[in-house]
Amino acid sequence: MMNSVYFFIIHLLFFMGYIQFHTKKVKCIKMVKIPVGEKVRVNLWDSDKKRGLVKYFTHTMNLVNAESDFRLEKGDTAIVIKSFDSFVVIIPEDKYSKILDVSQKTKVDRIGLSEVVTKILLDWDEKSGGILSIMELLELIHKTSLKYFVNRKDLKNLRKVKDRSYDIIKDSGDLYFVLKPSKTSSDIVNVLKFAQSKDYINFQQLQTKFYWSKLRIERNLDYLVEEKIMRVATNYRSGTRYYLIGKPQL
Repeated sequence: MMNSVYFFIIHLLFFMGYIQFHTKKVKCIKMVKIPVGEKVRVNLWDSDKKRGLVKYFTHTMNLVNAESDFRLEKGDTAIVIKSFDSFVVIIPEDKYSKILDVSQKTKVDRIGLSEVVTKILLDWDEKSGGILSIMELLELIHKTSLKYFVNRKDLKNLRKVKDRSYDIIKDSGDLYFVLKPSKTSSDIVNVLKFAQSKDYINFQQLQTKFYWSKLRIERNLDYLVEEKIMRVATNYRSGTRYYLIGKPQL
């Protein structure tokens, strides 16, 4: 009888100690909330579900659930843009996100954004003549890690940036970002090559040959006249014609 009571007391004390130990252990587990703007490293990533685990280094290492709309791989460095308890939304640390000041209120560096716009216009030089409407440009930017941070207002404010390599002009009620022409731009090269085989060129010829927009054609012809590469002549009967300067006229 005494042995039974003894063993009962021992088991009871052991059980109480077990409960107390695990209660303390649970209390020690803290939810990790990573500050916005901090960098994390991707530990595991499911490309299909666009989520995984990331490492956050403070005094100790913590694994935190994460998701992102962008392509990421294990080992990539990412930036936290939204933070909850043990869960973050991230974007890749790349050439686009480097222009962000991700803090309490994320800001886009205006000069940096202007450089991004220049790069996009250069990439589209051959296809669009370096001319994009504000909506076309915004759509392309939203395919980058700047997706959540750049809007129409940000692009309009680029008019305040000095020494841009592009112009911002209004045409037919829309706003366009237009790369400044140069002698090496694909459009100018094509126009000059076309003009070499002609006595003169005009708006209609270029439209038939290249299927360019009115803005694109006028932009290139105006540049060639301003640079004194071509001269313009207008009369009632023949309309407006452009002649290569220095080329013998038949």
